[in-house]
Amino acid sequence: AYWLGSWRAVRVVTAPQFTSPARIDADTRGTERPLLLLAAADADDGDTLTYSMAPKAGDDSPLVTVDPTTGEVTLTTSQVGTDVQSLRFKAVVTDRSGLTDEREITVTLPGGSD
Repeated sequence: AYWLGSWRAVRVVTAPQFTSPARIDADTRGTERPLLLLAAADADDGDTLTYSMAPKAGDDSPLVTVDPTTGEVTLTTSQVGTDVQSLRFKAVVTDRSGLTDEREITVTLPGGSD
């Protein structure tokens, strides 16, 4: 059997991948500077990435916020007590096709050890 037809270009879409570490030691406890900068890469040319969090019961996501454009993670309050040694939350990066990558993040705060 022989088939004559036309070739069609197929666009292969790939999901973004986090490139920032899953564990980081922060150098601030305040709200004036970011705790960390989330970073991700996507092999698709021109893809726009959006950062967010996937809150779950028992994590520390209410204590932090992420800038959807820059990936900067900051404390939502300066009232995090010195008894809090680390924060844990799940970060999500999404590309324009809706594909995602998730990463569990642990941030060790200064003045404590985990």
